[in-house]
Amino acid sequence: MVGEVFNSKIFVNSGTNKISVVNLKLNVDSSKLKVKSVVANSGAFGNVFLQEVSGNIVNIYIASSKNSAELPSGQIEIGTIVFEGVANGGVEVGLVDGWEITGPSTSGDYGYNLNWQKGVYTVGSVVTGQDLVLNYKVSLANVNPNSAKCLSDLPLKILVVGNGQSKTYEGVMPQSREILGNKLVFGGSLNLIGFNGNSGVAVFVSGPKQLQMKYGKNNQTVVYGKAGGELALTKSTDLVYDFSGYPLLGGDVVANDSQDGQDGVINGVDFAYIKSRSLIHETVNEGGYLQGDLDGNCQVNSNDVNILKMSLREKQGELY
Repeated sequence: MVGEVFNSKIFVNSGTNKISVVNLKLNVDSSKLKVKSVVANSGAFGNVFLQEVSGNIVNIYIASSKNSAELPSGQIEIGTIVFEGVANGGVEVGLVDGWEITGPSTSGDYGYNLNWQKGVYTVGSVVTGQDLVLNYKVSLANVNPNSAKCLSDLPLKILVVGNGQSKTYEGVMPQSREILGNKLVFGGSLNLIGFNGNSGVAVFVSGPKQLQMKYGKNNQTVVYGKAGGELALTKSTDLVYDFSGYPLLGGDVVANDSQDGQDGVINGVDFAYIKSRSLIHETVNEGGYLQGDLDGNCQVNSNDVNILKMSLREKQGELY
């Protein structure tokens, strides 16, 4: 919305390499999307030398004063960009030349592949308009909402299918987070740019550690075991589809090559990854991120292993 302020987090995956300096240069169309501030994750680095916005270029330079043994590695939350919608239109936020990530090495800089995906934002004076709208609520299985201090955000991948059309939207950030009973529920409104199927629609949703689940009707509580769907989409913000009764299953945390990422299945590779980190009780501060932390309590422990075991009943994301 024009005038709306929201946060977007930045993560870097360095694998096993430790990093000491992050210098990111992002291109943002400031005529539509204003960068109000950049907040570094001080728990990971400790020092922020530059947070500069110049025209359409956002320059973020963060360095650590920690010794080599304490430097972060793996999936690291670098910081948060605080945006404000300025004018109607679509905006892509991407890396530009000149960015670098370095670490302690006799050979100098590390050149990490960030597997960058552009953040795509739509700014409008109203939510309704020419596009259909999906208003949704989703929840996470086997998560205690009262202890989920590291589950403030849930970037979703949403696939909509209907009337012979399909469209995928990645990096969808819910606008609300609430505790309803014993469930942690995320909700939001997604403008379905480029999708015109308004009846017989099915929605597929997955999270950064969760299998893809299919939703074919409102207030769904069990698997939707039929082809297609029963959802009817409109341009209204009044109709909200509540999928929270059939929660997303956690456990898809690594691909078969044992690298951080997802492959759409939960198997022994995921189990081995979480088990190994639970033995050392890998921990981050409140608000941090760990790939193996399925319940969001800021630590990988035996409960995450149990959640994965419960999810093994559904080993593969729902695909039809």
